[in-house]
Amino acid sequence: MTKGEPGAAPEANDWIYSAVQPSGKPMKIKQSFCHNCHEGFAEQGDLGYPLEEVRITN
Repeated sequence: MTKGEPGAAPEANDWIYSAVQPSGKPMKIKQSFCHNCHEGFAEQGDLGYPLEEVRITN
């Protein structure tokens, strides 16, 4: 996942998701497939289980 410019993907909090097959070829995925899970981590900036040192704290 990559954080896009403001407005790049408003439905996904401006995150742009991608996936790669073992062969290195990009996978065709729907943004909502990834974001529906990641939005459960809104309190962590949509990052699921990041390392302690990179977590967003308020």
